[in-house]
Amino acid sequence: MRKFKLLMLFPLFLLAIIFASAIVQGGSLSLKDVPAQDLKVARVIETDIPPEAIWSPDGKRYVCIQGKRESIKSLVLGTREVKGLNKIYSGSKIWKVLWSPDGTKIMFPTRNYNRYGQIMLYDFSKEAVEVLVSGKGNFSYTRPSWSSDGRQIVYCERPVGKVRSSDIRIYIANADGSSPRYLTNGVDPTWSPKGDKILFMRSEYNPTTKRWGSPTRLINPDGTGERELKNGVAEPKWSPDGSKLCGFCKVGLRVIDVAEGKTIDITIGGNGRFPDEFCWSPDGSKIVFEETELSDPSEGIIGDEDIWVVNADGTGLNNLTDTDDIWESNPAWISPNEIAVTADIRGQAKTCTMILELTTK
Repeated sequence: MRKFKLLMLFPLFLLAIIFASAIVQGGSLSLKDVPAQDLKVARVIETDIPPEAIWSPDGKRYVCIQGKRESIKSLVLGTREVKGLNKIYSGSKIWKVLWSPDGTKIMFPTRNYNRYGQIMLYDFSKEAVEVLVSGKGNFSYTRPSWSSDGRQIVYCERPVGKVRSSDIRIYIANADGSSPRYLTNGVDPTWSPKGDKILFMRSEYNPTTKRWGSPTRLINPDGTGERELKNGVAEPKWSPDGSKLCGFCKVGLRVIDVAEGKTIDITIGGNGRFPDEFCWSPDGSKIVFEETELSDPSEGIIGDEDIWVVNADGTGLNNLTDTDDIWESNPAWISPNEIAVTADIRGQAKTCTMILELTTK
């Protein structure tokens, strides 16, 4: 009987080992089950990946913009192995790169010296660059965003010489740039992951304060239901499920429940410490961000940069990289248990990409 019981227990024991291994190995850490305060860095991998890498949705490839801002830039493609970067575009200034939701294409706005902008597309299956929307006459096209299914894009049409967002028109078009349709006036349109809302900003005059402001607004893709989002934020980013927004506010980061309007502010102490670049975890349960600490707040001199993680409800604030000799910044959550960061190694005057492998405490 004892032998029979041992045989029965062995598969359970083996299953427990496999489950534990899956939790902390191979990019399958279950973030929903591990609160932010219980995460730690198990291993730091220094790579040859350029620090300006823009990662694909699956975290397996990246593109980066190379060249000085004042000169022609090149767009190159690489993988984790970095056996050589493949140049896929060289031309006008590139301002931003956006991967399609399925990772098969990238969209990027460019601008020439005459200040006319156009929106380009690179299709990896065709290995070719094409023009989606072209600046003609007195208009420049910029600020594109993909719909959640990749079938449509939203972008801005700006009259050359105009800078106020109320003068800039937002359009929706098919993913190939065809059938453009005017939506509203504003800037920085971003499609929600659900596909049911578009976030944007528009400058408006407040007669009470007698000042111009740029409140965050939402609108349905069919042009209906436009409304101002109260207690808005700067540089907002959608959560993966489209239910929340996170952005900067006066005290740090703010998470907004889009449906109910409830807000949660995330602070890290003040006194020369403030959050910078941030992103959501793949499942939306957490937010990782760069914390900048000033050694001399009066002069704005940076003394340290670390990577912090926090639960989406504002609890569990946790410093993942409490290091003085390395400044970590620009976090990108590239897989369930991996965060890519730009690392400035102070003693070596070296900047590179490091990958933080997460595990539980």
